[in-house]
Amino acid sequence: MYSLILIDDEKEICTGIYPGRVFFSAFGSLSVIYLIYLFFVVYPGRDASFLLYEDEGNNYNYESGAYSTIEFEWDDNRQTLTIGKCTGSFEGMQEERVFIIKLADREQVVNYRGKKVECKF
Repeated sequence: MYSLILIDDEKEICTGIYPGRVFFSAFGSLSVIYLIYLFFVVYPGRDASFLLYEDEGNNYNYESGAYSTIEFEWDDNRQTLTIGKCTGSFEGMQEERVFIIKLADREQVVNYRGKKVECKF
C-alpha cells in the first residue's frame, strides 16, 4: 500500500502534491505490486511536504524495520520540489523508479535512484 500525508503546521491538509497511477495485480492471497511510475501533480500556492512510505505489503515485517520512506518537499518561493534520499529497505524493494512531476503546463521526468534530487520549475 502507498500512503500519502500532506503536513502543514502539524495538521493533515489536502492541498499540495498528489500521487497517482500505481498499478498492481493480486494472485490468490499474495498481492504483488508493480510500480510502473508515480505521477505527481504540484498545485503551487504554499509550501507542502509529504512522506512516501513503502513496505512489502503482504506481512508484518515493517514492525521490525523492513520498510522505506522518501520525503517530498515543495518550496513555493523557489518553485522547487525536493525528493529526499530514500531511507530504509525491505525485500523486493525497487532500487530505481520513475517519478513524473507536473506543475501547471510544465512536466519533468525523474529517474530516481534513492538519492536526493531537486526539480526546479
